[in-house]
Amino acid sequence: MTPRNRLLLVGLPLLFSTTAAFALTYPAVLDYQRESEELTKQETELADLKGKLVEKNALDNNRRTLQADIDNLRNEVPKAPYLDLLMLDLEKMAEQAQVDIIAVEKPQEGGGANKVSADTADLETIEAATSKVTAANIAKTMGVTEKPGTKVETPSNSLGVKQMTRKLYLTGEYNKLVDFMKHLEAYQRVLAVKNPSIAIASLDGPQAHSDAGDRAQKMKLKEPVMSFALNIYYLP
Repeated sequence: MTPRNRLLLVGLPLLFSTTAAFALTYPAVLDYQRESEELTKQETELADLKGKLVEKNALDNNRRTLQADIDNLRNEVPKAPYLDLLMLDLEKMAEQAQVDIIAVEKPQEGGGANKVSADTADLETIEAATSKVTAANIAKTMGVTEKPGTKVETPSNSLGVKQMTRKLYLTGEYNKLVDFMKHLEAYQRVLAVKNPSIAIASLDGPQAHSDAGDRAQKMKLKEPVMSFALNIYYLP
């Protein structure tokens, strides 16, 4: 047998077996490539979904925080005066500070032709000052120079809240009256204290003729008397 025949005899079966093995394994290789590409695509989609899930959780947390802030603001400036609840809270503060609330009154309205309700005087003062500043800023910002006979129009400004005012009279030791004011300062609702005064019945001088002094003289109280106007704000 010649070397060529021996080579053919050995090589042909090897060639056929190699071709058969390649024919059998090639589809499996193609399937593996497709599955690898599909797996890579799914991993990318999974990473995107995880990122979106993290973003959604962050947005949900922000929404809950914002809702909590809104609820707190609604508690600070409620939709109605809720005077009954406020009076109960004031009584609790007075009890904690060991002082006595001797009177809660509605202030008298100012007299004259331009009579202004005591329940809106503070807001009208703030709005008037804000309107003046707004008019000046608008004219300056827009570069408008007023000519004789012309007027720069200013948009109406509103604080978006209403106000109710009550006059409070309390009596107690000085340090306990200070404690009451600290409780009032930490109160959740938005309130404002105006025109505070404190006096005792036997005191002579300007304080004796203040609201607190007049009430102390009238009731002949031994302990100091403090009075102030309490502005109560609420949404319209």
